[in-house]
Amino acid sequence: MASLLPFRDINVHASPSHYAFTSPSSPSAPTLVVDRPTGDLRLNDGALLGGKRVSSIAGILGIIKLRLDKYIIVITKAQPMGRLKGHMIYKIIATEFLPLRERSLHDQDEDTYLALLKTFIKSGPMYFSYSFDVTNTFQRQSQLDSSVPLWKRADDRFFWNKFVQSDLIDFRSSGSRHQHGQQPGVDPYILPVIFGMLEIIPTQIRTTPLTMVLITRRSRHRAGTRYFSRGIDEQGHVSNFNETEQIIILNDTASGLGGFAGGGGSIQNGKFGGSGGKEVQIMSYVQTRGSVPVYWAEVNTLHYTPKLQIRGVETAVAAARAHFAEQVRLYGDNYLVNLVNQKGREKRIKEAYEQMVKLLVSAPVEGAQQDKISDEKFRVVESASRNQTYDRLHYVYFDFHNETKGLQWHRAQLLLDQLNVALEKQQYFRGVDMPADIEGRLEVRNHQTSVVRTNCMDCLDRTNVVQSMLARWTLNRQLTDLGVLSRGDTFTSDPAFEILFRKLWADNADVVSKSYSGTGALKTDFTRTGKRTKAGALQDLRNSITRYGRNNFLDGTKQDAFDLFLGNYLPSTSSSLIFADKRPLLIQSIPYILAFSIFFVFVGAFTRRLPDAAVLPLRIFVLFWFVVGGWCLNFIYSNGMLYVNWPKLNPRPWATEGYHETISNVRKDKIIGSLVARHERGLSTARYTNAEEALAISKRGFSWCRRNQTFSNSPPTPVAVSWSELYDTTRKTLSNKKTGDESVATNQFHPQLLEDLIKNMKEKLKEHGSKDHDSFYKVLESALKYKVVVDRIKVRYFWIGRNAHNTNVTDVIPPYGFNEAYLPIWLQEAGYNTYYTGKLFNGLTTTNWNSLHPAGWNSSDFLLDPHTYDYLNATFQRNLEPPLSYLGQYSTDVLAEKAYGLLEEAAQSEKPFFLTLAPVAPHSNISPDVFTTGDTVAQTLFSTPIPAERHKDLFPNVKVPRTANFNPVQPGGASWIKQLPFLTEEVLTYNDDFYRARLQALQAVDEIVPNLISRLENHGVLDNTYIIFTSDNGFHISQHRLNPGKECGFEEDINIPLIIRGPGVPVGQSDVVTAHTDFAPTVLKIAGGAYQRSDFDGSPISLHSGEMERGGEHVNVEFWGMALAEGKYGFTLGNETGVASAPNNTYKALRIAGGKFNLYYSVWCTNEHELYDLSSDPYQITNLYPTPPLSPSTTLNSTPLTALLPRLDALLMVLKSCIGSTCTNPWSVIHPQGDVHTLETALDQKYDRFYETESTKIRFEKCELGYIIGMIGREYPTVDLVDWLKADNADELLRELALTTDLQKELIQKIGVLSGKPSTSGLHIHPILNSEREGYRVSDPQISTIDSALNKKLYITDARKDHSSKKWHADISFEPVPADYSSLRLVTLPKTGGDTLWASGAEIYDRISKPYQKFLEGLTATFHQPGFVTAAAAGGFELYDKERGSPENVGLELKAIHPVIRTNPVTGWKSVFPIGGHVSHINDLTKDESDKLLKWFYRLLLDNHDLQVRFKWRNEGDMAIWDNRSTFHTATLDIEGQGERYGVRTVSIGERPFFDPESKSRSEDLKVSVLSDGF
Repeated sequence: MASLLPFRDINVHASPSHYAFTSPSSPSAPTLVVDRPTGDLRLNDGALLGGKRVSSIAGILGIIKLRLDKYIIVITKAQPMGRLKGHMIYKIIATEFLPLRERSLHDQDEDTYLALLKTFIKSGPMYFSYSFDVTNTFQRQSQLDSSVPLWKRADDRFFWNKFVQSDLIDFRSSGSRHQHGQQPGVDPYILPVIFGMLEIIPTQIRTTPLTMVLITRRSRHRAGTRYFSRGIDEQGHVSNFNETEQIIILNDTASGLGGFAGGGGSIQNGKFGGSGGKEVQIMSYVQTRGSVPVYWAEVNTLHYTPKLQIRGVETAVAAARAHFAEQVRLYGDNYLVNLVNQKGREKRIKEAYEQMVKLLVSAPVEGAQQDKISDEKFRVVESASRNQTYDRLHYVYFDFHNETKGLQWHRAQLLLDQLNVALEKQQYFRGVDMPADIEGRLEVRNHQTSVVRTNCMDCLDRTNVVQSMLARWTLNRQLTDLGVLSRGDTFTSDPAFEILFRKLWADNADVVSKSYSGTGALKTDFTRTGKRTKAGALQDLRNSITRYGRNNFLDGTKQDAFDLFLGNYLPSTSSSLIFADKRPLLIQSIPYILAFSIFFVFVGAFTRRLPDAAVLPLRIFVLFWFVVGGWCLNFIYSNGMLYVNWPKLNPRPWATEGYHETISNVRKDKIIGSLVARHERGLSTARYTNAEEALAISKRGFSWCRRNQTFSNSPPTPVAVSWSELYDTTRKTLSNKKTGDESVATNQFHPQLLEDLIKNMKEKLKEHGSKDHDSFYKVLESALKYKVVVDRIKVRYFWIGRNAHNTNVTDVIPPYGFNEAYLPIWLQEAGYNTYYTGKLFNGLTTTNWNSLHPAGWNSSDFLLDPHTYDYLNATFQRNLEPPLSYLGQYSTDVLAEKAYGLLEEAAQSEKPFFLTLAPVAPHSNISPDVFTTGDTVAQTLFSTPIPAERHKDLFPNVKVPRTANFNPVQPGGASWIKQLPFLTEEVLTYNDDFYRARLQALQAVDEIVPNLISRLENHGVLDNTYIIFTSDNGFHISQHRLNPGKECGFEEDINIPLIIRGPGVPVGQSDVVTAHTDFAPTVLKIAGGAYQRSDFDGSPISLHSGEMERGGEHVNVEFWGMALAEGKYGFTLGNETGVASAPNNTYKALRIAGGKFNLYYSVWCTNEHELYDLSSDPYQITNLYPTPPLSPSTTLNSTPLTALLPRLDALLMVLKSCIGSTCTNPWSVIHPQGDVHTLETALDQKYDRFYETESTKIRFEKCELGYIIGMIGREYPTVDLVDWLKADNADELLRELALTTDLQKELIQKIGVLSGKPSTSGLHIHPILNSEREGYRVSDPQISTIDSALNKKLYITDARKDHSSKKWHADISFEPVPADYSSLRLVTLPKTGGDTLWASGAEIYDRISKPYQKFLEGLTATFHQPGFVTAAAAGGFELYDKERGSPENVGLELKAIHPVIRTNPVTGWKSVFPIGGHVSHINDLTKDESDKLLKWFYRLLLDNHDLQVRFKWRNEGDMAIWDNRSTFHTATLDIEGQGERYGVRTVSIGERPFFDPESKSRSEDLKVSVLSDGF
């Protein structure tokens, strides 16, 4: 059995091939071997000698990977600090870094990393013990299992070296590639260390001997330096969290440095000495300190008082809940003592803390006290009930500053008086160590039931005073309870002990302060002597000056060391020169110029001159350098953020923002501004592009794209195209926007208005070389009610150049697989830097921003849900830094400042750039309350847009344009639209107000444009910059009786502006029809990127004169799901009023604009049709689609509808499932001869017979909420499986079903048998998910379940850290005989949650070239699943090792070899097989070759969305069945708090995988490349 305690003696044997660690005192223990240079770990039975160097060490501190090498950090010297109950405690004095490479590689970054770590370890007070758990208090130790290894008992918060021990811990849990499974033999090599303060002092009080111990443990979470680590993080960890335990031990003769007097003990358990037969009394009192648990920061600027930033308190509620839930669980009731000032800058922190407590407790009761000194001596916030965990919080504010002003420190006693009742009730821990118990177990006599959590701003000086005061009060109580002191007596009567106590707490204050602020604590003269002294005041002055210097000029480096050692930053092998100073050279040189100036002033002042020397030149010289020095000093102080020593590994967001703001101001400096702009090198943020998951389009925005090449023609004059100009028609009639009375007919998106607006704009644009297009753009919106939209990701195809039906993403839930294949990625590949600020997509939230972070942006500042549309409480998230709330600030104004900063950052680089701004105006305001209450009522969800305060009185009498389709007398449209009632005057008045608010909200956006234009001009890049303006899909309001919304096919919604200004763009307006799929190829063509991609469904927009007449006439419009209502009235459907959404809003439409036709043609999921001629009916009032029978005499533009409609149906049939070039040239599919390119030419009479006989009308089978394709399977939404099983032709029915659907044991077994599986194959028994598991709901081992509640127990790790797109797999392919069919029936569904996706392995095979197919057909792959072994080890259970559905599926190895290309015995099709988490490697290839091939297979799956299908689980009892031999599947993650998911799964075992050389590919067998139509 492995030792439970760490080895106290370890020898290191170093050789070129390995390091071997052995314990001389435990010769039978295995040797720990670290292979060089790979770092692989293994245990060797017996010693592994032969090393060229042997040395003795005190322990292994850990293993860390830096940029070029991995290092083993060993403790070479440890100082004994004293014995605690006979257990020696050590302090780390010296360490050594053992490189894994025999010849060390030198690199500037690597050397800096090493220097950081060595300095950090040397200066940091770290302590450990071989036999005593220094990470846990005595009270927690009494509750732990002593049979568990010491490192496993350690408190995770204070296991300071846990990150650097992670290699050993991982090896212990799951082994390595050399040794699989758990490795308990490594336990004695894992040594927990704490960071903090520890002193053990044997002493006595009066005549009673005792041991006084003080231990402060600093948390490893959110650790750092004073101004770079403040507040709380999203996991609930607060900065500068310390747990301080004061211990007194009576009758322990084993304490001190000697500790051998009396008693037994053994070296085996590390305990020496004893108690002389008396009970060893142990009394412990615990306090905590930690930063105020809200999101806040202090920003260094070189000023003595930093800037204070506080985010909205409500944004930190979830984090604070996590923090206090842990605190209450560990300590009981929490008394939150807040000591910050109630006035001045600290007041905001005080109020934020109090607001947080009020939000946490269920029934807050508040009280305040005042006296002559302070207006608010105390403020108390508590809960009037005890209904929840957070009601155990008791907030107590004490005005420490005012009450103790003038050295009146005795008045701190007032706080003790306030807490007296709580302290009496709190108690302390008391345990008795019985003399006969050699294990050292305690008999607990008393528990501490609560804790005092104290804070000031830094949690240092004021906190130290209060904590020592509380410790004194408790120690007097303990000594009185023991009988050492008489009732009413205190230990101050013993001067020697009083001095010892004061010194101990003063030492503690200094250690805690030094690690956080860089100096010893302030006010320690009071702690040491009981009074304030002049010497103490002078020392505080020195410390304050030192703190200023260290905090501004040294702490960035120290913070980097914290982040590196604790694993908050992982060095990348690709990044280099990360520590290089990238400020402009001139900025770097100014401090040196200042030093030279001071030197020359002194030289001039003190140089002895000759008697006859002229005085004036010298005076001028001195004066000159005095002025230069003064200017330099003023410049440094005024632009202090440029000279603060910021962390370089994890840049703080305020640092980056402040830098860019300051550098922007410097460019305006009259003296050096032009020099800085010309020579600066910029602040690199390239590391931020290594992000993960999903993307989308802006709501409406400006894109700025600077070309890399120059133009031979003179560039056009710049123009600021803004919303103000789009509303010039409004402004012409309103000479004074605040007093105008006219009702102006304006509509921001209707084509008739747009025509008027463009006509008005042309005069402005003619001189500036701008180009504007009418763009038909319909983007997929939410397919579900809005209450869940915030938890789903809304993908917009703007960025990917593809139609919705070609991505199969018609909902708002990840994964998408676009994070590595969309416009910003492609632009970066073309050499561009990319920047973004504003709304990117729905579902990017304050809780998932890090796990779903969009890739492809050099720098970004995204709006996050639930505050994306909260105009006055926006939350932005910059790069990879935590989100920041802007409560009370106007969202568009905040975005504007961020946009200016990004532009400054972009302009610094020599690379061309792409910048996108996406303000949310004029979208409705959305309160975050709806996301917490789940309310879906329209008036709660979408409220009136909120304008900036300065714009709220504009357009006082503007109304919704009273166009022909405004609230028509007769209803129109189709489906639910034609049911809408006539709008009342009350509703119309509200809609007018809503419309006016939209206009007002846009004014702040309008103001951004000229500011950006001027900044581009200042940087000298305007003439070489393309400016693109477009918008989200449009907003209808009162047209067609519709209340505010945007998801219909009317022109108000789909016809939007697109304006492009840039080099070579001629003046005028183009009639070329464009679509949202054209945007990505257009930008790529401008940027010189690869715009002719085969997967683009669009093409570049014509921008130059020679191209203007070329282009298509059609646009594809498609929508699935429901229509959402905005505003308080919602929709009125039948008897329902004020509903938030309208059903059956799924439609497929076609927009024709070219030649003599200007048409809109749609087919709804209700199979209703619409046909509008927009030339004669621009407001879409009259539906021309005829009622059967169709008469040849009915015409449109002299064209009989009998001829026109079949052409439109044929065109729509192609467009509904087109891909690539067929989307831009659909007529080539209908007329492959190439003689038809337009509707007009297709109407030639010679094609009439073809259309009469060959064309098919579009129709829907049902109204779906999403797009369903048939590439992989078929859905049977109404089938009754019981009827199928009992039917006379059951075999026939199930044989047809075998490729696609169903479930249940009888069913799945029968399907497998009917498809020819071996007789020895039955149903699978899962190694983990079977009836042997505790909490399993079924007793049948052949049933494996999908159980979200059970999975949280079985799989300890956080599944959300892995993206759903990484979980593709085929079931149980690690078995020698894997699955054929799997079936899943969901019994319990959450309110909303994840879908399941399948992908075709046969289609993946078809995407591979034939030579490569032949190569792959000769390979095999190893499938292995060690993860189940790890889960079993972590969960403490055994895997099922008996027969699992086949005689060959036995044992615990969970490993098999299968062909890379597998033949499906039912279809005879070839399929790629090794994809997903069960695959280990491809045999006979090198590791690099195997890894690249497996990754390529994976990319083929992710990037080809037409071979995927997505299934939404809607009802309890829904089933799915699939063939694992040629399909893979994954599931999107459920949403926390929406309920649990439970499903029953059966898996049929098939045959051993094989490859038949005579088998065919899917496309070869079907003779065509099949594309599903989806209808």
